[in-house]
Amino acid sequence: MQSGEKTLFSAFTRVVANGRFIPEIDGLRFGAIGSVVAFHVAIDLATKYPQTWAMPDDLVGFVLGTGAFGVQLFFVISGMVLALPFVRHARGKGKKVDLGRYFWRRITRLEPPYILVMTGLLALLILTHAETVGTLLRHWLASIFYLHNLTYGTESLINNVAWSLEIEIQFYILVPLLTMVFRIADKRLRRTIIIATTALFAVLAGFVIPTDSRLALTLAAYLQYFLLGFLLADMHVEGELSRPKTPLWDLATLLGWPLFIFFVGNLGEPGWGRWGILGMTAVMLPLFIAAFRGTWTNKLVTLHPVTAIGGMCYTIYLIHNPMLGFTLNLTSMIDPGGSYLMRYLVQLAINSLLILAAAAVFYLLVERPCMNPKWPQDLAARLRGGSSHTALDS
Repeated sequence: MQSGEKTLFSAFTRVVANGRFIPEIDGLRFGAIGSVVAFHVAIDLATKYPQTWAMPDDLVGFVLGTGAFGVQLFFVISGMVLALPFVRHARGKGKKVDLGRYFWRRITRLEPPYILVMTGLLALLILTHAETVGTLLRHWLASIFYLHNLTYGTESLINNVAWSLEIEIQFYILVPLLTMVFRIADKRLRRTIIIATTALFAVLAGFVIPTDSRLALTLAAYLQYFLLGFLLADMHVEGELSRPKTPLWDLATLLGWPLFIFFVGNLGEPGWGRWGILGMTAVMLPLFIAAFRGTWTNKLVTLHPVTAIGGMCYTIYLIHNPMLGFTLNLTSMIDPGGSYLMRYLVQLAINSLLILAAAAVFYLLVERPCMNPKWPQDLAARLRGGSSHTALDS
């Protein structure tokens, strides 16, 4: 790593007070947010300008259409991150999780950026007369309290990407209960239960839960991904993800991602396509392991720029689609001609840079300070003219 590179990105890197920063996790976050942004650039262009930017009915369109499933990658990462302290305690490698502190941490870490973005978008929608003020306020309230999916059965009118955050919140609430599985000392039994439950919920999502129902916008349709994260957390604490790296796991990367895209792209197809959720869930496990164990895969996901941008994924996720609603009006006129892929890549590059610039500002001013678990006390101390703490946490 060049010293200049380290200096440039160090200000954006997630800082962890307990010293347990896992670069692979932020590298995986980079992949997840990258796929979501790439998908929204393509789908938003096609929606706004169908005559000139319709997605092609070929391999390029097929791959771009699967990018929305970066959200499921986020679910796996959340499952792993939130399970880790519970697994460490259960295996005698960490202190007991204080549940009061656990829930307070979720509030102080996630709510300020979320409320600021949602409230700012509310004001913008009111100013542009997108809907009546009463309608917007009702949808804003439902979104702020993470009840929009259940109340309206649709994505948030204020910020459509908030649908997944509501599912995350449902998972956060259940984590102390779900992580009781780690109290089972027998590793084989413990993992058998996790794997069986993961498969069960994948089958439920594929065959039982109607895709157009409110239940499809709840944790019941997505728990399998979080449980996959549980399995990875168990493997991490047991030291299985820190074993020597090997090119064989790079092969899993090369073969696994096309297979993952194939399953995602054929979800809902008649017959075997309904098994796609189970298939993609199974493929995700070796893909995540490869990020830790693959020689070249690990080098890629732990590059400092990759982990720095991945660490900003929450901010990028919150603001990227509302920003695209504005920036695409300007950038869509930039059309170098040629194949759809080349034209699209130009749009992706320009819009990604614009989103990243805005995200960097918001991240440094709002989200990163909220990583300090003592920021409410620090703020109170500053208001009183006293000293403040500096510890940061993930």
